[in-house]
Amino acid sequence: MIGSSTAAEDRARRLAEWYRRRAPRLRRCAAAALRRALGEWPLHEAVVLGLGSEWLERRAAPLLLDLHDWGLDAAHLPLPLDSGGCDGVVLLHALDLAADPHGLLREAGRVLRPGGYLIALGFNPFSPYGAWRLLRRAAGRPGPPWNLGFLAPLRINDWLRLLGFTPLCVRGAHGLAGGAALLDNVYLLVAHKRPEALTPLRPARRRLRAVPLAVRPTAHRAA
Repeated sequence: MIGSSTAAEDRARRLAEWYRRRAPRLRRCAAAALRRALGEWPLHEAVVLGLGSEWLERRAAPLLLDLHDWGLDAAHLPLPLDSGGCDGVVLLHALDLAADPHGLLREAGRVLRPGGYLIALGFNPFSPYGAWRLLRRAAGRPGPPWNLGFLAPLRINDWLRLLGFTPLCVRGAHGLAGGAALLDNVYLLVAHKRPEALTPLRPARRRLRAVPLAVRPTAHRAA
């Protein structure tokens, strides 16, 4: 595992354990939605942040770098990657887990080359889970996953637009799309990093001047 952060590792570990014990069916649905998205927008050199690449099939991204919990704590930003070094970034609850989700998105945009795709999976605050999260927190019993970020996908899309992305879709883990996806407990969103707008420079037009043939060239005066 790249990087070491006790707090980040603990949050990710407890969320993974919650999925395994309390919500295995939801995990299967979310993983299936992720596989469908990777079928539509295939990646070749992908970075995975959050719960780890065990959610992915290796054939979905042959050159896949699993940074797992790196970047979930603000102290571990920037990411240890070159700018524009990959064509895909997959955030598996990374925004829910991150101490600085906007900073993490900004870093994802930096390491993603123009034309690449960002795929994010997270908990929806406007779902039944979101309402239950409020009740648990009010009762002083947050626990995982109710103590996580629960960022609204529409808010994330607003951030992405400012970072040079075009949001493509928001879906629910159970296959819901459109407005219905905003009620699903887990969302999946896909965004495309806009290609850089390169404006070619026009060569300056040179005016041709007529030189009188009768004029004799003079030697350059020594400096």
